[in-house]
Amino acid sequence: MKRKRWYLPTLGLLALVLAALACSPGGLLGGGDGGDAGGEVGPDAAPVGEGGPEGAAPGGDDNVPAAYNPVDPNTLSSYRTQFEMTFVGTDENGAPVDVRMTINEARTSNPPASQFSMEGEGTDMPDTGGIMQFVQIGDTGYMLVDEGGQSECVAMSDSEPFIGGAPFSPDMVLSGQDVSGAKRILPNEQVNGVMTRHYRFTENDLALAASGLTNYEVDFWVAVDGGYVVRSVLSADGTQAGFEGSQGHLEWTYDLLDINVPFSIEIPAGCEEPASSDLPMLADAVDVTSFGGTVSYTTPSSIDDAVAFYSQQMPAQGWTPGPASTDIPGFATLEFTRDGETASIIISEGDGGNSVLISVE
Repeated sequence: MKRKRWYLPTLGLLALVLAALACSPGGLLGGGDGGDAGGEVGPDAAPVGEGGPEGAAPGGDDNVPAAYNPVDPNTLSSYRTQFEMTFVGTDENGAPVDVRMTINEARTSNPPASQFSMEGEGTDMPDTGGIMQFVQIGDTGYMLVDEGGQSECVAMSDSEPFIGGAPFSPDMVLSGQDVSGAKRILPNEQVNGVMTRHYRFTENDLALAASGLTNYEVDFWVAVDGGYVVRSVLSADGTQAGFEGSQGHLEWTYDLLDINVPFSIEIPAGCEEPASSDLPMLADAVDVTSFGGTVSYTTPSSIDDAVAFYSQQMPAQGWTPGPASTDIPGFATLEFTRDGETASIIISEGDGGNSVLISVE
């Protein structure tokens, strides 16, 4: 088996797995309105699950029907999730397929930050590099990328949030399903430090639309206070999305952890502040991306204004002007040197504004 961390093709594969199970956008098991969840869980709430053993707890709420609320990152001060998936089967040619993935997410609201990582191993894993980890702190995102065995960091300023809330979890998988008929498993249980109601359904109870799965059994545990999913476990046979024509056995386990427990999300090791922090940029710069010694962004300013800006600002920061070319319509290049480094600036026309690319060597 080949082992890689968070390949882009692997990410697409898992997205297909989840999309194959999903019925419509929205929260997990959106057939209910949260029932009588009771209680409030918000950013100022106390940590959940401090103390208390796992396992059985006194029963109650015997007749409460199954109804989920998706995890809303805006209502919790912090949390972590873990999603583990395995698929073992054969592809369309009868060759064995064995894929195992672990996906971790963490979020905090103060300061606003998120972390997402994926690790996978198995057959059909590619040998090319991909994203290992994504961290967003405030309006700056960091992607740690494996390039030929060498880790490189891509920093993006003014980036949109990478994930809007638990993308790799049952919250995405069973949207639109009416699970009010799921069987109640008594007594209430304490799972991951949270008192929960336990439910279960099989293909004899509920049909998973367009899932391609058979012989499935789904267990899920819903917080008594808050109504959010604390754990979900699936076992099923059928078609594996992402491996065309494959058949086999699929399993997943999802856990919601460290609810409202204080922790911090840090910039990944090997990443630094975006290179743009040491280079002048036009005030109207958008879509800023930094990779190693390269910075790019888009600006509505004209090419002439951008040339004038860098002709003034680079020398002000100690850079000595070098060769420049501004004769080609819609295109300009500038060069500056400082302390043995050379900064090359390319400004060009684009459909959504003019592009600025700065590389420092």
